[in-house]
Amino acid sequence: MAGKPMLNSASRERIEALDLAASHELPVVVTAAGGSGMPANAEERIENASYIVEAALAKGIPLQRLFVDALVFPISVDSQFVVQCLDAFRELRRRYSERIHLTGGLSNVSFGMPCRKLNQRSLPQPGGGGGRRQRNRGPGDEQSEPRLPGR
Repeated sequence: MAGKPMLNSASRERIEALDLAASHELPVVVTAAGGSGMPANAEERIENASYIVEAALAKGIPLQRLFVDALVFPISVDSQFVVQCLDAFRELRRRYSERIHLTGGLSNVSFGMPCRKLNQRSLPQPGGGGGRRQRNRGPGDEQSEPRLPGR
């Protein structure tokens, strides 16, 4: 094994996942999900994420092992979701410094958008895959994809 597994994910509704992360000294993704649902704005993302980060710190999990997912929602539903997520990242970085990791499902941004595959090619790919690996299909993917110049 190249390294330790990562626990995904702990949230206010699954706070007990922190016990597993603490007892095995695992890195853990903590989300901005609330106790009864998804956040409606940047403030709720910050409140929920801060709550779970503070709970993790209380259990002895250091900031360096925490990866905060501020929950990127599709812009096809509301274009402000990306702004809310970035605002939450900005405030979480201010509160917890560069020692805490910030993460999110960037492909979620374009879910349901026309030309989704084209949009995703511009996103960085793990392992340098250049955007050519197989992805889950979502609404809008069945449309013909425009050709990129030189491809």
